[in-house]
Amino acid sequence: MGLAQNTTTPIGVNVGVVLDLEILDFTIALSCIKMALLDFYATHGRDYNTSLVLTTRNSKTDVVGAAAAEALVGLVLRPLSLRSPPFGYLGLTLDLIKNVEVQAIIGPSTSMQANFVIEVGEKAQVPIISFSASSPSISSFSSPYFFRATHSDSSQVNAISAIVQVFGWRQAVPIYVDNEYGKGIIPYLTDALQAVDARVPYQSVISPSATDDQLGEELYKLMTMQARVFIVQISPNPSVTDTMQGVLGVKPYVPSTEGLKDFRVRWKRKFQLDNPEIIDAELSVYGLWAYDAATALAMAVEKAGTANLGFQKGNDSSNSTDLATLGVSLIGPNLLQALSNTSFKGLTGDYFFVNGQLQSSSFQIVNVNGNVGREIGFWTPKEGLLKKLNSTSSSGISTVIWPGDGVAVPKGWEAPTNEKKLRIGVPVNLDDNNKYLSVRKDPSSNTTKITGFCIDVFEAVVKQLPYALPYEYFPFAKPDGKPAGTYNDLVDQVYLKSYTASFTSLLTVQQLQPKVADMKELIKGRDYVGYEKNSFILDMLLELGFNEDRLVAYTSSEEYEGLFSKRSGHGGIAAAFGESPYVKVFLSKYCRKYTTADRIFRTGGFGFVFPKGSPLVPDISREILNITEGDTMKKIEDAWLGDQSTCPDSDTLISSTRLGLESFWGLFLISGLVSLSALIIFTAAFVYKERAVISDSTTSIWIRVKNLIRIFNQRVSIRSDLNQPGVGVPTPAAESVHTEIHGDLSSQEDNLSPNREAPQEVEINIDQPTNPNQERPTANGIDHDSN
Repeated sequence: MGLAQNTTTPIGVNVGVVLDLEILDFTIALSCIKMALLDFYATHGRDYNTSLVLTTRNSKTDVVGAAAAEALVGLVLRPLSLRSPPFGYLGLTLDLIKNVEVQAIIGPSTSMQANFVIEVGEKAQVPIISFSASSPSISSFSSPYFFRATHSDSSQVNAISAIVQVFGWRQAVPIYVDNEYGKGIIPYLTDALQAVDARVPYQSVISPSATDDQLGEELYKLMTMQARVFIVQISPNPSVTDTMQGVLGVKPYVPSTEGLKDFRVRWKRKFQLDNPEIIDAELSVYGLWAYDAATALAMAVEKAGTANLGFQKGNDSSNSTDLATLGVSLIGPNLLQALSNTSFKGLTGDYFFVNGQLQSSSFQIVNVNGNVGREIGFWTPKEGLLKKLNSTSSSGISTVIWPGDGVAVPKGWEAPTNEKKLRIGVPVNLDDNNKYLSVRKDPSSNTTKITGFCIDVFEAVVKQLPYALPYEYFPFAKPDGKPAGTYNDLVDQVYLKSYTASFTSLLTVQQLQPKVADMKELIKGRDYVGYEKNSFILDMLLELGFNEDRLVAYTSSEEYEGLFSKRSGHGGIAAAFGESPYVKVFLSKYCRKYTTADRIFRTGGFGFVFPKGSPLVPDISREILNITEGDTMKKIEDAWLGDQSTCPDSDTLISSTRLGLESFWGLFLISGLVSLSALIIFTAAFVYKERAVISDSTTSIWIRVKNLIRIFNQRVSIRSDLNQPGVGVPTPAAESVHTEIHGDLSSQEDNLSPNREAPQEVEINIDQPTNPNQERPTANGIDHDSN
C-alpha cells in the first residue's frame, strides 16, 4: 500500500547476488538480504526514488560452465593476474554484469572467489560487496570497488594472542586449510603471537583435498610434538560441536538490542515457512552482516541517483561472456563514493566503511560446553580482555571448563616423543678440578661426566622453562680428550649448526684490580701479569696496552698460586686478571693468602651461546635473570665455589687496598722538614734579640745559657698570665669586670734583662657590681717587681 501511494514509481536498480546456496549459512544470508530490503522499503519507501531488484545466482551450479571456460581465455589475453579461477563463479559474475547489467554484486562467498571477481568488478566499475570474504590477503587496496562487509580475519589475531598470553602459554601451533581463507591470517597471527613472546614451532597445513589417512598422519604428527595449544581457523559448524567440548573460541560481538531480538523472531518464522525442509536453522553472524550490507547498498543507490543508470557498451562479440565486450557502469563512480560515505545503526552495531573495510570493535570469547558456546569474556582494542564490557575493573576472563571437564589451566606442552634434542657443545678444560666446568671421562664405564657451576646454572634455567627442553652435552674435544679449539672455534661450530647451543665464558668476565695501585701502574711498571690460558682475556689485556712478553698464562689453580708465590721478576706475577667464577674457585682454596681488589670492572655478563634468531634466547635470558635475582644462584655458588665470608682465620686477611705506614712516608717527611725549619728560624730570631746576653763576656757560657732560658720562660709566663680569667677575659661572676692594662707589654718584654729592674704597673678598674647590696671592692696601684 505504501508504494502504491507514491506519486512516482521507484526506479528499479539491478543488483546481483551470487552465493553458494548449497551451504546453509549462505541460504540463511540470502533470506536476510531479502528481509532487509522488505524492512527498508517498508520504512523508507515513500521517500525513496529507487528500489533494488535482486537477481540471484547459485555459484555451485554449472549452467554457465562452458561460458566460464571461454571467459578464461579472454581474461588471460587481458592484463589481469588470474590464477586458476573458480570457473563457475567467474562465469556467473560476467553474465550478471554484461547481460543483466547489475550495478552492484553482493558476494562472493569465499575469499578465493573474491580474488578473481575483484578485478572484474574494477574493470566494469561495479562495486563488489562481500559479507563473508574475510581473508586479509584481499582488501580495498587491491581495488577501490571491493567492499568487505565483514571483519577481516586479521582483526581477531590480537584477541587470540591475548588469550595465549593470559594463560602463560609459550607455544602454539596453527592448523589451517591451504586456501585463501586459511592461510591469509597466518602472517598476522604469527606476528601477534611473537608480540606476546609465544612462538610458533610448527604450522599444520591441511590440503582441501586431504584424505582421511592424510588427516590421520597429520594428527599423529601433532600428537608427538611438544606443543599442546592449537589454533584452528574454521567456520562454525554445529555438526562438529560434540568434538569441540572445552574449546575456546573467538567471534565478533554483536550487541543484543530490542531490534535484533525482534528480527530473530521474525526471521525464524519466515525462514521456516520458506524452507520447511530445513529443521532448527540458527541465525548466524553472516546473516546479520548480509542484512546490513543490503541496507547499506539500498541507501547508497539512492544517494548515487538515477541520472546515469546504464552501461557503456564494449566491443561487440559473438562471445556473450568475453571480457573484451564487458561494459562499464556509468553510475559506478557515484555509487562507489556513496557507499564509502554511508553510515547507520545496523543490526550488528555502528555500520560504516573505512577504505572499503567494515570496522571491527569487540570480540566475544566463548567456551564450548554442551551444544552452545558459553560466554566467558570479551576483548576490545583499548581494554584488552574483560569479563564484562564497559567495566575496566573486570579484567581477564571467567573460569574455563577445559576438555575433560577440568578447570585447571593446561600448561600447554607435553614432553615430546619425536623432537630432536638440543645439542650443547661443552668446552674442555685440562684442569680436572675446575669447579666452574669440568669434563671428566670415567674409564671404568667409558662415559663422560660433565659437572660444574655452569652446568648447574643451565639445568636450573631449563627447569624453570614453561615447556620441556630435551638436551644432551657434547664435549668439544679431540678423540684423545684434548680441547678441539678455543672458545671462538666453539662459537663457530654453533654458527655452522654443528651444535644448537654451547657453554662459553666468552660473554662472561669480571676483571680484577690487582693489589698494586691500578692497571696503569702495572703497565708503566712493566710487571708480569697472569691470565687464564685459552680465554679472551689475552686479547683484552693487549687492547688495554699490556706488552705480550709481560703476560703469563696459567691453566689451573695450583699454577695460579705458584706464579703468585714467585712474584714478578722472579718467574711469577704481580697481579692476575680472571673471570669472576674462576677467581672465586681460587679464593675458596687460598682465601688466607690472597684476596680480590675492592674495585671490580664489569663487562657484559655471562650467558650461553645460541644461533642468531633462536626462539629459545628470550626464554633462556628471562629465566637466567629470575635465577640470579633469587636464592637459586646463591645456593649454586655456595655449593661449588664455597662461602667466601666464612674463610678460616679471616682476621689475618689484608685488603689489597689497605694503607700501611709506608704509604705516608712522603707526608711525614714534609711535616718534619716544615717543623724543623720553623724551630731553627724561631731560635735564630730569639738569640739575635738577646745577643747582649750572649755577648756578655763577664759571665760564663753556662750562665749565659741559663739567662737565655730564664728570659724565655719569663716571656712564656707573661703570655700565660694574660690568658688567665680576670685579666682581659670576662669571668662568669655576677659582676661586670673591665680590665685596662696600661703600657706597651711588647716593649717592656724587649727591655727585660737580668741586670735591671723591669717594673710593670697594672691598673684594674672594677665597675659597679650588678648587685647594689654588695660592697664595692677597691684596688689601687699594684706594682709587679720583675725580681
